[in-house]
Amino acid sequence: MSQPFRILHLITSLDVGGVENQLAKVVSAYDRDSFSPSVCCLSHKGEIGEELERRGIPVQVLGEEPTSFNPRLLGKLCHFLQTERVAILRAHKYHSAFYGVLAARMAKVGAIVPSYHLPQAIRKPKRRLMIRFLSRLSDGVVAVSFAVKGNLTGMGVPESKIRVIHNGVDLREFQDLVPRETAREELDIPRGKWVIGGIGRMKPQKGYGYLLRALPLLEKAGLSDFWVLLVGDGKARAGLEQEAREMGCTEKVRFLGMRRDIPRLLRSMDVFAFPSLWEGFGTSLVEAMAAGIPVVASDLPCVREIIPDERYGFLVPAGDTKTLAERMLEVWKHGAEGKSRVLAARDRAFESFSLARVVKSYQDLFHEIMARKSREGMA
Repeated sequence: MSQPFRILHLITSLDVGGVENQLAKVVSAYDRDSFSPSVCCLSHKGEIGEELERRGIPVQVLGEEPTSFNPRLLGKLCHFLQTERVAILRAHKYHSAFYGVLAARMAKVGAIVPSYHLPQAIRKPKRRLMIRFLSRLSDGVVAVSFAVKGNLTGMGVPESKIRVIHNGVDLREFQDLVPRETAREELDIPRGKWVIGGIGRMKPQKGYGYLLRALPLLEKAGLSDFWVLLVGDGKARAGLEQEAREMGCTEKVRFLGMRRDIPRLLRSMDVFAFPSLWEGFGTSLVEAMAAGIPVVASDLPCVREIIPDERYGFLVPAGDTKTLAERMLEVWKHGAEGKSRVLAARDRAFESFSLARVVKSYQDLFHEIMARKSREGMA
């Protein structure tokens, strides 16, 4: 029986975040008869890295910051790839792709597959040129949405090199969920409160300021007995907390910080708000759909890949506070009538965005690349 391919996932760090969490789920679900996974962090390990080690997945830390060009980091990575005899390199996001693709070429790694999560077209000419150059040195390029694929082809990456593989959710986490009352008791949510939720890193692109500014419109329309749960952390959190204080709604808005018990938190919500200004994908949106929570989301290209129309959720123009408030009010007023939409959204999440489907797509891609390179080597 042939030995499994040694596959290394490369990323800057494994702090808690959407890309990092998706990486951990995928590497933990590989078919170990075919793939032997490990992870390398360019700078530091982080909480998710420690979790992976507890699951028995090796995590190497190079301890270098990939800011400007760092030849020492490139040398360390090349040596590590050679020592570990890596067969497949998966590099996540730009900086890991930059160092990973170059080092993998130097180390003669069998297959090189960077992935990108670019929510917007890159305006920096040098970075656009570099992504195009790196794609030529790669055996395949993964885009997490067709919107990201469009950004890549716009930079000159050959369409034939790009494989779109959406992020996915582990459906086991969304089966046999705790009752809503239990989830609310754990958060000390008083009975009768209508709960709006949002999940994601606290940064401007997430649009949480627009959600806060929608709250007075809800009260003006007659919805006053509500809470807002914001899950996540980041540089924008202090500004959002200050804005909530200035609006006089600190009693209604709870900042829960970084949490890992997302399915339980979702169970406490009556509506999930996704007011992002731009995204590469929207994993938390899929999670809300899988949990059976009505969703109101910005009408972004990648979101249309998740919610193609309003059979599955409400779409609003990004940055439109008034329409965001109107759609949340519609969920509040017509909750029972929206049950079919919630069920359709849950079915779509389970059928189209399962982790099992994502892992199979990656494994099929790796097998295709290795088989092709084997044929080329024999020619």
